[in-house]
Amino acid sequence: MLKIGLIVRANNRGLGIQTWEFYRHIQPHKTIAVFLPNDDAECLKRFPNAKYANGITSEGLDYFADCDIVLSFETFYNDHAVERLKKARPNIQFVLQPNYEQRDGFGATAYAVPTVWNYPYWKEPKAYLPLPIDRERLKFKLRTRAKTFVHNGGMQTADDRNGTLKVLRAMEFVKSDIELIVRFQQFPEKLYNEFSGLLKSDTRIQYDDTKYPDYWSIWEQGDVFVYPRAYAGLSLPVNEAMSCGLPVLMTDMNPQNEYLPKELLIPVTRKYPLKMFRVIEACEVDPRVIAEKIDALAGMDITKLSNQMNHVASAWSWETMLPKYNNFFNKICLQQ
Repeated sequence: MLKIGLIVRANNRGLGIQTWEFYRHIQPHKTIAVFLPNDDAECLKRFPNAKYANGITSEGLDYFADCDIVLSFETFYNDHAVERLKKARPNIQFVLQPNYEQRDGFGATAYAVPTVWNYPYWKEPKAYLPLPIDRERLKFKLRTRAKTFVHNGGMQTADDRNGTLKVLRAMEFVKSDIELIVRFQQFPEKLYNEFSGLLKSDTRIQYDDTKYPDYWSIWEQGDVFVYPRAYAGLSLPVNEAMSCGLPVLMTDMNPQNEYLPKELLIPVTRKYPLKMFRVIEACEVDPRVIAEKIDALAGMDITKLSNQMNHVASAWSWETMLPKYNNFFNKICLQQ
């Protein structure tokens, strides 16, 4: 059995949840829990056997010297630490689950690519391995009628990545008597100032900043997840919503147009270059078109769409995906 060294993050945001689930399922030989100033000390309790680190020092990865694989997500945190361990143990494989718009994958010897978005960019050896979904925690619940729409604003992001501004503007054009729940981990002051009048006057809109005890219970409410993202190929809320049976209304762009039915795709108004770590292609959608899509779904029988979400989530479950991850890990180690 391969010895896997796992790097996790101690927070309740995307990387924290993503790495926590890998910790629970892949049974790592050793774990380093990275705890940075904006992280949550309570989350360290999720990793009882981990070595805690306030960032990775130049010697920080030496802890993994007896491992076959070092697995991390988006970054290895310290380029010097990677090079140091490579020189000492050249047979170790550094596997990265990359984030195209944020990092360049420095130090990786193999890539577990979670999305087809810009897949050709990453060098071999690589494999397309979608982010696994915990179907035990994120239980399927059949949604039958589109009455309550849900949007996740998440954290403040560049160029309104999640489309929160557009969703709120769309509500000025929505004719149907629906309910919209807008969730934020932290409500941006700028956003509130711009839309405070709408948030107060439109009784269809609810603002939710509840600190839920877990990440899966937020999906009890709602019938449709409206999420007109401008860019980025990987988003945990999409997987979570699908697993819980909510049809996901998204921008018609890669990768979601590979697996979502056409009636859930919002046509793109224009494409434009956006400077992140590198220049990426972003997409803009018209709030009026979002409103039209919401009105088209409002009150509709969404049983078929809900079942379609369940089908995609099943294909990406831990039960399905873990053997594929293990096969990839074994393959790259045998190629040494």
